[in-house]
Amino acid sequence: EIPEIEMRVSLGFACYQLISYSGNLELSRSIANKMRLDSAANHYKFGEIQADLIKGFILTCESDYSGAMILSRSAIKLSKLREDSILIRRGLSLLGWICCCYYRVDSGLDAESKNQLLMEGETVTHEYLAMMPERSCSVTYVQLNLYYILYLQGRVEEAYAVLKQTQKSALSNGATSMMIFSIYNECLIAAQNQSYEHAAFLFGSYEAIRERTGYHASSPNFEIDQTILSLSGQLGKPRYDSLFIAGSRCPIERLINLSLESPPDFSPGGTLLSSFQS
Repeated sequence: EIPEIEMRVSLGFACYQLISYSGNLELSRSIANKMRLDSAANHYKFGEIQADLIKGFILTCESDYSGAMILSRSAIKLSKLREDSILIRRGLSLLGWICCCYYRVDSGLDAESKNQLLMEGETVTHEYLAMMPERSCSVTYVQLNLYYILYLQGRVEEAYAVLKQTQKSALSNGATSMMIFSIYNECLIAAQNQSYEHAAFLFGSYEAIRERTGYHASSPNFEIDQTILSLSGQLGKPRYDSLFIAGSRCPIERLINLSLESPPDFSPGGTLLSSFQS
């Protein structure tokens, strides 16, 4: 009922952002379809491109990666022709995420195709980051995606440096959800490197932030379940519980300054652990 097409598209996009991560893909698709038809009828190219980006997100969630990539690449090309920085950034961010998801989920890809996906994902991600100011929640999201891309390429040290930067960006920009994901990924890295005490400490912090924010995964996360079992088994339940509690009490500012490259003292009498148990 709003007369201005620009306002209808803006509100449609806001609605999509609110409901997209709840898993309601049909409502997201309905928003995108109406937005595109409305925009085409009113010769509003921005709205048409925005609708295609929403559809690209939906197709990615439905594992139609090739379809999502076609839409996102086309949207980026059209946005660059229009020199529309908002749509260019949204398109680059989406394409980087699609590349990462495609690589991680589709086991039918050959090695060369997977390598090309990661290269394209890294290229568009760096292009996006070069366009954005540091103080932006979106930067934190894209930094985390860059971490995944570098890690999947086997560039572990670079990936870890990006992950720590992601935590700092998340803290300064108020991107709490990215803080949750980045801390959990550091927990996984610690466990893989057999730094079980640090991993238990990080897992306690992850759980505390997750509960405080009310974040709840839409589907069971078996990776998390396996992490808990592995850490508890390696450390013994009393030790695991002690480290978990200490991690849950650790201030975020202090947590992100800890590093796997120079692990803190987690011994029972160590100053770090005892300071959170008193």
